[in-house]
Amino acid sequence: MRKLISSLIIGSLCVVSTGCESNKFSCSRGNHVTPTVAQAKVTSAMPIAQTIHFGFDSDKLAADERENLDQIAGLIAERSEAMVRVEGYTDTRGPHRYNEGLGLRRAKSVVAYLTDKGINPNRFEVRSFGPDKVVDTTDNEVAHARNRRVEVIVAAVN
Repeated sequence: MRKLISSLIIGSLCVVSTGCESNKFSCSRGNHVTPTVAQAKVTSAMPIAQTIHFGFDSDKLAADERENLDQIAGLIAERSEAMVRVEGYTDTRGPHRYNEGLGLRRAKSVVAYLTDKGINPNRFEVRSFGPDKVVDTTDNEVAHARNRRVEVIVAAVN
């Protein structure tokens, strides 16, 4: 399941059991585009994933990413029993140890925002992969920007 989730997390929202829906990038299973998380057809039986992007060497949330987190906070709240994995990533530039710390700061920034929105902090599992799991191996600014991210994965509820 982890491999499936990782392979589908390319855009902003991926609904794992039915394919991808994205408002930022094409997904590996086609160009299924959805303008917002709220408009996606998501049921509690589906794990969902939200990707939040960051600026270079930053753990600060941009305004548009806060809007995305507002929407995902609603979905998390609806799944009151679901655990939430928050994984921080960086691009490949810079020292590995620094990037692991930056990925963790990014993940904690997302958790702090969601906690401020009323989500119980005990529901989060936080980790950093730093530069170890890039989604784009191309060495250009567009690829680096895609790799500077946090993935929020909300478990399915049976």
